[in-house]
Amino acid sequence: MAHDQRGGFGRKKCYKVGIQTSPNLERGGTDRSSNHGTYYLNQLCSLYILLNDSTSAISQLESFYNSTFLAQIAANGDQPLESSRTRPYHYRAYNLAALVVNAQIGDYFGLSPSGWNRTTSSGATILDAVTYAIAQNADSEPSSLTELNPIVAAVASKFGDPNGSFAAFLAKTDPQYMAQPYYALASGLGGSGLQANATSTSPNPANTNAPPLYVKDNAADHFAAPFSICRAVVTGLAVILGIALAGGILF
Repeated sequence: MAHDQRGGFGRKKCYKVGIQTSPNLERGGTDRSSNHGTYYLNQLCSLYILLNDSTSAISQLESFYNSTFLAQIAANGDQPLESSRTRPYHYRAYNLAALVVNAQIGDYFGLSPSGWNRTTSSGATILDAVTYAIAQNADSEPSSLTELNPIVAAVASKFGDPNGSFAAFLAKTDPQYMAQPYYALASGLGGSGLQANATSTSPNPANTNAPPLYVKDNAADHFAAPFSICRAVVTGLAVILGIALAGGILF
C-alpha cells in the first residue's frame, strides 16, 4: 500500500511538471489573457489539491489574479477576448466555468480576498461577467443555450439572487434544471433551488420576494461544499488525463 501511495504521488508530480513544461500543450497558458490562461490554472491547481500543496496553489492563484485575470472582464461585464470569437456565447460561458472553478479552488485553500470578489483592471468581477452573459442572445448558437446554467447556479449560490434574474434565466433555459447534476453540486444550494439568503459578502442582500427557487438549506450545504471541490478537481484532471494520454505520459 505504501509503495502504491508513493507511486501515485510521484505520478501526480509528473503530470504537474508535464503541463508546466510541455511546449505543445499549456506551456503558454500563464501568458494568455483568454480562457487558455484560465484553464491552465485549473489544471495546475487541481493537481496542487491532490498534492496538498497550498503554498504553491495560492502563489499560482495570486499570480493569475494579478496578471491574466486583469484583462478578462470589461467594466460592463463583457469578456472581450471571448466575445470576439466565432461563438461568443459559448466562449463567454467556457471562460466563466474556469473562473468559477478557480474561485472554488481558492476558497478551498483559503485564498484572501476570495476569487469571487477579485476585480479586473476595469473593476469588474465574476458576478458582473455572469450578469452580462445571461443578458446576451444565444439564437445564433442554440446548442450553447444551457452552457451558462451551471455557472449561474454556482454564482447564485454564492451571491444570492437579489432581483430574481438568475432564477428566471435558469427556468427559461431549462425548466427541469433542478434535476441537473450542477444543481446538486453547486455549493450552498438546497432542496428548493436558489437560496433566499446569500452566504458571501455580497453588497446586495438577497430579495426574499424573489421566486422561491433558491432556499438556504444548511444540511445540504454540508454535502454540497465537498462536491464543489470534487468538481474542481475533476474539471482540471479530465483535461490533464487527455493531455497525458496524448503525450504518452501515462503509458
